[in-house]
Amino acid sequence: MFIHANGIDIHYHRTGGDGPTVVFAHGLTDNGACWTRLVTDLGSGYDCIMVDARGHGKSSAPEEGYSFDEQADDLIAFIHALELDRPVIMGHSLGGAVSAIVAAKAPGLIRAAILEDPAFITAEPNPQRSDWPDRHRATQSLSHAELVAQGEANNPRWSPDTFDHWATAKHEARMQVFHALQASPPDFRENAANFGVPVLMITGDEARGVVVSAATAAELQASSTKLSVVNVPGAGHCIRYEQPERVAEIVKGFLDEVLAA
Repeated sequence: MFIHANGIDIHYHRTGGDGPTVVFAHGLTDNGACWTRLVTDLGSGYDCIMVDARGHGKSSAPEEGYSFDEQADDLIAFIHALELDRPVIMGHSLGGAVSAIVAAKAPGLIRAAILEDPAFITAEPNPQRSDWPDRHRATQSLSHAELVAQGEANNPRWSPDTFDHWATAKHEARMQVFHALQASPPDFRENAANFGVPVLMITGDEARGVVVSAATAAELQASSTKLSVVNVPGAGHCIRYEQPERVAEIVKGFLDEVLAA
């Protein structure tokens, strides 16, 4: 389905489950359908909404509006437009950083937030980020089957059911999405200190290249009474792709705790 919010058409999938609403925000070059496995594991007890961020999936792709803060405004406007009653939000990577901004900026709008290795990045130059657009162009030159095969070869730890949605997302992500890497990143330490709702951060293994180190996680947790952290040993940046059952268990436990409160 589509809804117009914050000046763009936002595409989303919705399960329409009987229980509380959970809104999912994906990472850079993914799309909403990349949450399908976790949503399936959560079952019919939740009304799950998987959103395509601007420039991703089937949502509008304007030339501007890709900073973290602007994308947080997209998510806030989306929640208002659907008249959702204090949903829980969950974001991965870029979507995790966006969700963190919402948890600090508009806590009255949501019930809680879950952050899967959020993109708490700094403005320091990063070679991997700077050549990402070129790598994305090369990725989009591959067929769907070729991209699935490449993904399977490069990510042997990922669950096999990941790659079809993942490959589709890569072909749908427009080049404008990389404007997010050109804008100054938000002060994630300030955001964490201002969390107004319970926030769970799921982290992985530093040796596997996660964004949020153990030291950063501990620092943020010390600065916020609202933040709890669960580490998944051995997992890389895409924690739920590698250990879907464990992430589903963590998410269900947190949702049960939040909803009981």
